[in-house]
Amino acid sequence: MVGIIGHIDDKGTLLSQEHELLGYADEEVFIVDNFKDIPNTRVQRIHQIVVIICKKGKLQVVIDGKEHRLAAKDAIVLLPNTVTDSLMASPDVSISAFGFTSTPLERSIHKGKDLVDCMLYLHSHPVTQLTDEDLELFEAYFTLLRLKLKQPKRVYHQESMRRFLGSCFFELFSIVNRNSRLQPTGGIATQSDLLFRRFLTLLQENGGHDRSVVFYAQKLCVTPKYLSSAVKMASGKTALVWIHDFAIENIKQSLRYSTRTIKEIAEEYNFPNASFFGKFVKSQIGLSPKEYRRKQTELTNV
Repeated sequence: MVGIIGHIDDKGTLLSQEHELLGYADEEVFIVDNFKDIPNTRVQRIHQIVVIICKKGKLQVVIDGKEHRLAAKDAIVLLPNTVTDSLMASPDVSISAFGFTSTPLERSIHKGKDLVDCMLYLHSHPVTQLTDEDLELFEAYFTLLRLKLKQPKRVYHQESMRRFLGSCFFELFSIVNRNSRLQPTGGIATQSDLLFRRFLTLLQENGGHDRSVVFYAQKLCVTPKYLSSAVKMASGKTALVWIHDFAIENIKQSLRYSTRTIKEIAEEYNFPNASFFGKFVKSQIGLSPKEYRRKQTELTNV
């Protein structure tokens, strides 16, 4: 967690003078226990999904210009591109925290639009209350995650971590969903939020076959410039990045699980030819379609 728990060096290792490094995985996962002396840092932008659970004492932090306070049995969820400032803690504070990349979040959004409301809710309501049962559940997750990160990497380590993080993610969002129903939001979604929600629905329905901002702007009856601005405001990512992310996730599934040729897949996704398709795939994942397919086959046969 950049700026609050520590910093990450050029090799991706989480560093801090305030706590013991418990582990680091391919998915950029970290977990911290008993972090009592939280520094009051300068303004920092969060690049991961970070969850801090306050078990004892109090926390206060400014997130995107708004002050939030946590007491015992409160959790705060920081989404990518969140800006934090003025983090302070009471002398008796005790927390558990973990963070991971936004990949599980984005993959879940790709699979359905039912989590979009939860994500939008978290942008304006990052603090949620936990029950004793919730705390017990996450302590169990912390214990298992510590074990996973300390163990040497085995076959299927990456797939195992992805599914584990997905489980954590859905448990967390189920709690947020429960609490958002029990308490008023204090307002309505902004026009940017509503447009972003419709935009993601279109992306899901389209499946990556159209990859221009103009196409989606026309469908939504807005200008491309307005769509890009609204999506950036609501999510922290541009419309084109979302479009490309959705497209490459669908293309990767086709390359990995279908028996169609690369030329046939290129045609399916409306590329003018296999050369353009190859350039797009390599620009997104650093591998050509053929290289990606071969790598996935090798991993499956290990």
